[in-house]
Amino acid sequence: MKWLTLVALAGLLAYTTAQGKGGNCTIAAFKIAQDVFTSQLGLPPYYDWQDPIDLLVGVQNTLVNGLAGYDNGLIAVCRSFNAMLNNLASNNVNIYTCFEPLFIMSQDNTPENAYAYVATMKMIAFNCGGGFYTALKNWPCIQNAYQTQNTTLFSAITSMLQQIADTPDRACAYTKNALLTWTTAFDKVCNQPDTEYYGCQTMLQFTNTWYPICNDVCYVPTRQQALVEFGVDDKEYMKKLRNNWAETRNIHKPVFHIDLESM
Repeated sequence: MKWLTLVALAGLLAYTTAQGKGGNCTIAAFKIAQDVFTSQLGLPPYYDWQDPIDLLVGVQNTLVNGLAGYDNGLIAVCRSFNAMLNNLASNNVNIYTCFEPLFIMSQDNTPENAYAYVATMKMIAFNCGGGFYTALKNWPCIQNAYQTQNTTLFSAITSMLQQIADTPDRACAYTKNALLTWTTAFDKVCNQPDTEYYGCQTMLQFTNTWYPICNDVCYVPTRQQALVEFGVDDKEYMKKLRNNWAETRNIHKPVFHIDLESM
């Protein structure tokens, strides 16, 4: 397998230059692009903003079980996600305007579905952007974490949303609990600082969509913390930190396209 190279996506494709360019998103264009994503993954066409939790379940099932014709489920999901973004860009759609809860709500959708959908897509954007290399080089472990900790991971999401609905004044405490649950789940299986950070950052995309006011962050473990808590070799840890550490990205910041066709 060739080591993948990052290339700037021109059109989303260049988030760094596309801001403000292209037309505003329309539900017709967005539905076509969404169908590209779900059809490539073999998911039902109604797994979209009308059914965001089932969409998340379907994506995570693909991550765990893989998809015929792909080396692993991560590559299958990311190639499909890139196809969706390329479809929007090729139709001169300003992608910023699509992945916004207010746009989704304007289509007679509920706030709950709108935020859950955008949060799900931001998780995917991180998995296929800043978190891609960490996930790929640790894929057997991360795949196992998704599989064995699946109930825990989904429970963290559903519990957080229910708790916030019951006592909204404690929302930030609940988002932090959810982040801790995801962090701990990946640490339990993988026992590595970079995969722990990957788990936290993945969930952070979800919590930040709902409650950015909480200012939640995922801390990179320090070298000494890594040595004490994870037993990481000093030299090897610093090498990972320099070369492969996952960066915090989401679909509201410049992102990069992974050249998956070289797989």
